[in-house]
Amino acid sequence: MVNNSTLSVTVVTGVDLPHVDALRARATTRDDLAWVCARPPSTRDQYAPLTQDLLSSMGVVGLGTPRANGDRHPVRVMAHLRTSPVRQVVLTEAQWLAEEVISDISQALLISCVRLVLLAAPPITPGWMAWARDHVGSFLPLNELAQRLAPPLVHCALRHDAVHALETWTQVPSPCAVHEQRVACVVSAIRRAVSSGLLVAAQAREPLKRLEVATDATEGEWWGLRAAGLDLFTPGMDAVVRSGHLGESPPISAVAVDGGQVGGASVPRFAQPALSRQRAAVAWSNGWPAWPIKSVFDSVPG
Repeated sequence: MVNNSTLSVTVVTGVDLPHVDALRARATTRDDLAWVCARPPSTRDQYAPLTQDLLSSMGVVGLGTPRANGDRHPVRVMAHLRTSPVRQVVLTEAQWLAEEVISDISQALLISCVRLVLLAAPPITPGWMAWARDHVGSFLPLNELAQRLAPPLVHCALRHDAVHALETWTQVPSPCAVHEQRVACVVSAIRRAVSSGLLVAAQAREPLKRLEVATDATEGEWWGLRAAGLDLFTPGMDAVVRSGHLGESPPISAVAVDGGQVGGASVPRFAQPALSRQRAAVAWSNGWPAWPIKSVFDSVPG
């Protein structure tokens, strides 16, 4: 069995728990990290709640009606990671998850070039530990993990404990030493607020909905907020329209991976991430280069 070098495990004990809380508070100030806690096994389905919580911790909390359930596949997670700054995911209470669920998510993150850290606490079954020994790249003590997840030297101008009160775009501090655009500050603050446990997805969704309809939003900011939306299809198709492409839906082979072009026609820069996410979702769910970009793998908006 070949270990996954992007997957590491830290086993904590009861004595470590206060240190884990402190680590979470420091680590979630990073712009490239999502922190998600696995739910205790209350139902047979562990997959859908995990993808839903993982997306929320990435700042993808939705812009419309809340989704009742998550996905039982990693396609949406991978599509959003295509354009997200998140390069590390910390998954705590990992001992609750079945080995096949962790395997699937870890492979999805590996494809997305994202490092996964599993924090597990007793009771840990022998089977889970056997799986970990066969699959992970390293076992890290908590102090070493803390060093790897050290807080950044430069912070976003928008504090994550202030994002819930946003009413207008003029309230977003500018300039920012980390982000070029105000919308990047907002999405980052949402991600940090949910990852730190300060806000849940429903609370984080409210300021986004207010900013989406704010009269002082630029077109680029309106498009940028779609990085927090769960709907991949509508923004992706809007981006195709903005390219000026007419006629039948182009195949995914005619769409640039970064969403910059459709059949040779340029896409506005602010619309490119949305098209890149839609292309990734269609490619991973269907696979054929000739498959039309106008494909819905999921019918739930938001």
